[in-house]
Amino acid sequence: MPKTGELVIRLARFGSKRGPMYKIFVAQKHRHVQKSHIDVLGYFNPHLTQDGNRQLGLKFDKLRYWLAQGAVPSERLEWLLHVAGVLPEPAQRNYLAHNPDFLGKSKEEISTLVKKMKQGQ
Repeated sequence: MPKTGELVIRLARFGSKRGPMYKIFVAQKHRHVQKSHIDVLGYFNPHLTQDGNRQLGLKFDKLRYWLAQGAVPSERLEWLLHVAGVLPEPAQRNYLAHNPDFLGKSKEEISTLVKKMKQGQ
């Protein structure tokens, strides 16, 4: 068993050229993304389905087990698990890019929205 802190839970891209899908897997920190998975925990399909949602399939028992073993999710996966309601909100990094209020807006509009958000806090 690898040492604590050497395990990561991350995404590996697969699928076709314009139709990506991602495996959610556990691996050692310094190994290549496409090789040597310790365990596969699920998948993420970023394409919108008929009902307008994205698909995230997880094996919760395995996810809990690996988190208890000290595996750390990547930033992107941590955010996805938060949005899915599996993990609490991660520590603040640069998640402004994920805010749906900012989609399709110019940099000036985003900066005014951020100023308003900071004043409200």
